[in-house]
Amino acid sequence: FQGALADFNLCLKIKPDFAPAWCSRGAVKWTMKDLRGALADYDRGLALVKNNPLALKNRGAVKQELGDLDGALEDLQSVVKMERGQGEAWYRIGSIHYGRKGHRTAVSDYTHAIEEGYADPGQAFYWRSLARYELGDCAGTVDDIGRALRHRPGWGLALHFRGTARYAMSDYAMARYDLSP
Repeated sequence: FQGALADFNLCLKIKPDFAPAWCSRGAVKWTMKDLRGALADYDRGLALVKNNPLALKNRGAVKQELGDLDGALEDLQSVVKMERGQGEAWYRIGSIHYGRKGHRTAVSDYTHAIEEGYADPGQAFYWRSLARYELGDCAGTVDDIGRALRHRPGWGLALHFRGTARYAMSDYAMARYDLSP
């Protein structure tokens, strides 16, 4: 990544108002776990070109990793309003709402993530199942875990959680099946 960083530094030295270079350098810094540097570069790039969905989504993700959840939500919600197909943004919005105990909203967010092509639908189904469980929807939980397992067969954590939900539904035989090693 050092070579890419050097290339973007040179590009910005030549053309300091080139927004794509700021945003691309931000992505490199994010990959290198320089979150504050990535945030500064995304801020600079977005100051030059305000409506860049990729840069907004990435800046939202960086803000989320830094713990600025309100700022992350603002960026991510702007992205999903701008264009469809933003499954990753919806997934991140769902994770913020879930963490804040907004389980009903998280169910909706994870549904959007799945519908809009989140790269790991098994993960989105799993987290939607957790939000449903928190809402007392054990049948929905079991259904979503089944969907998650279609994407990730044999996923032990999902099987264990489905067993827990089945137990809560008094479906002891199936709970035993899921909870068996």
